[in-house]
Amino acid sequence: MAAAAELQAQPSQEKYAHSYGTLRAMGALIVAREISWEEAPATQQSFANFLTGVQEMIRTDPEFSGQLDIDGKPKERQIIDGQACDIDGRPLVDMVRTGLRESEALARDEPAFKSQAIRDKGDEMVAEMGDDLLPGQSGFAVSMAPKKALREHPEIYRDHFGYRYDLIYIQSYSKQDESLWTGFCSIEVKDEKILAEVLAEEGVIIPPDTPHDEWIQHNWQADLTPEQAEQHILGIRDKYYERVGMTEKRYSVSDYVENNSDVVESLFHAYYPGLAEAVSTRKNNETMQGLASALLQADLQKMKPEIRAQLIRVANSSYFNDDMCATMESVIRYAVVEELRKGLKDLVTTGKVFTETSPDSASARLPETGFSSALAMMELNQRMANNVQSGVKAGRSYGGCAGQVELNEGGDGLLGGLSGGQSKQEPYGGKSCKSIKHGESTTCPHCKKSVKTIVPVAGGKVYCNNGQCKEAAPQGLLKRFAPKDKRSL
Repeated sequence: MAAAAELQAQPSQEKYAHSYGTLRAMGALIVAREISWEEAPATQQSFANFLTGVQEMIRTDPEFSGQLDIDGKPKERQIIDGQACDIDGRPLVDMVRTGLRESEALARDEPAFKSQAIRDKGDEMVAEMGDDLLPGQSGFAVSMAPKKALREHPEIYRDHFGYRYDLIYIQSYSKQDESLWTGFCSIEVKDEKILAEVLAEEGVIIPPDTPHDEWIQHNWQADLTPEQAEQHILGIRDKYYERVGMTEKRYSVSDYVENNSDVVESLFHAYYPGLAEAVSTRKNNETMQGLASALLQADLQKMKPEIRAQLIRVANSSYFNDDMCATMESVIRYAVVEELRKGLKDLVTTGKVFTETSPDSASARLPETGFSSALAMMELNQRMANNVQSGVKAGRSYGGCAGQVELNEGGDGLLGGLSGGQSKQEPYGGKSCKSIKHGESTTCPHCKKSVKTIVPVAGGKVYCNNGQCKEAAPQGLLKRFAPKDKRSL
């Protein structure tokens, strides 16, 4: 994942429990009416998370993904007391270690998380490598997709963590003066043996029997500047693509998003202050209610009913909780990606970053007056609703570190962390409800039978354990997680 590649994506508690500490901190500044909230570390981190999520989602676009790569331009990290730190001054290595402790604890209770614990241990090793670099040195690591875990536990590694089979990242870390520069690039890998051969030519030996989760432990160093380190990892990618015969021109999602930065920044500032304030104060506001109402008026017959139920709550409630936040953040990102993808066809067919003559393209400027007026926000809400409507009708879903985002019915992907509502019967069929525990006795609303719940991930998706139910858990989950005293197989 790109965010993991930078060792800074989100605080680990957000990574594993879908909490919103960074957004809450941003919201608290807004509520306090701090003049500088726009420049505060929490706001910068929220925007960085938003930007990373949007880029990764675009990279997984079902129509264009085979022609897109992510190039994470080197970012400067301040070094404090010998440790590289995040935007708000937290040592990166401490963040990674916190994630490692949590994944190890999860793995003790549920072996399905063992793969993630191994990967987090690799991240710790890389973070330590970055801190140990000398000025003028660069370090590199390869994060391979957890293919075995993806096959065995797609509900965790695809839907929750956002991994993809063929998507890996090469990470770079460069020490210069009092800063550590972190960068990465994605590679679409179809033949890992050839990738290992290319790496071997760079002096990096990864034995043939190395588990995918342990590739990252085979890191290497070189005397390179941040600029040279960036070219080094891009060169490895180019050599791999040439070696496997991937000659079709590929395009940088990072460059594409940067060239549409006015759109991305405008939409972030239009919605995220309201989202942050709502989740911080637990009080709903006009920004969230207006967008939810516009979405409910769109033609979204194919939208998952649990998402529609949450939108109804946001449109009509005075309170605002984490489940609402998960829904609205996912919907906002989905609408932004749908806005940006309007120009992707032009990019991959003509090579142009945008088409100035197309009023529907992502480069078409948003209202010059901003969104200070109620009319401007109504127009923007309608535009966002139209974007969601287009994506849902087409059945498009997107993945990435934030998890699989799929709003339409009939697909495997689900909104990471989304609750189906307060009713304990609503969440069945892969929906999520934090109040439901694994093995609870209840009546399934679909098969109408007395069953026990299957909750593979605490606070995550809930399934019916009746193998004959249309909303039953997949066979792999039934065999592995169905309560032994009530197994319907």
